Amino acid sequence: MLTPNATAWVGLGLAPIIWHISMQQMARKAGWTTLVSRYRYASQASTPILKRQVTGLGAGIRMGGIAIAILPDGLVIKAPWLLRPWFPTLMLPWRVITSLRVSPPFTDSSYELTLDHSMSLWVRPEAYAIFEGHTLPRY
Repeated sequence: MLTPNATAWVGLGLAPIIWHISMQQMARKAGWTTLVSRYRYASQASTPILKRQVTGLGAGIRMGGIAIAILPDGLVIKAPWLLRPWFPTLMLPWRVITSLRVSPPFTDSSYELTLDHSMSLWVRPEAYAIFEGHTLPRY
């Protein structure tokens, strides 16, 4: 039988493992892991970053800390620094935004972008207005 002190140390030792596994599962459920293999973005270009413009991603995961940047070649999606080991920065060419849908009435107003038929990204109207001029599909 473990003493209370030993139980606390075991709990502290397991916390990082549980965090790592839960972040891996969240990235997989969101579809991020599928996109990373094709669209990982290593450049640290000094483009204007729009913070807190993403309201959700994937299958119902709500994440408000994701930032986006608009480049002539595509859309950069950047997770907060704490999550980057599991959610690396992506640069998605405009051609991989395969559909666009406006959120239903009486919900938070946002636009759903389907990325490469594998992941949804929900953005606020302010962000959508900035990259509306790019070649986005109309559905």
